[in-house]
Amino acid sequence: MFRVAACGHDQAQHHHSVGRESNPADVLAEEEGISISGLITVQLKKLTAAKLRYREAKQEALEATSEAASRGGSTPTWTREELYDR
Repeated sequence: MFRVAACGHDQAQHHHSVGRESNPADVLAEEEGISISGLITVQLKKLTAAKLRYREAKQEALEATSEAASRGGSTPTWTREELYDR
């Protein structure tokens, strides 16, 4: 047996069927009061924003690393074998 649940969304009223053995996405969308399409849109926006923040943070870190003052590191004049003479 199915019942039709009305879920309010910003500009429109959406209706979808909810069965006894609903898809988890249907349940989540109903809990959020939006359609499956609306739920997907929200999640894609969150994913896109997170990816953009990650890229920006990575770029800032790379720039900071390239601008960092040298700490005196240099290429070693010894080999691993010389260091761990067996």
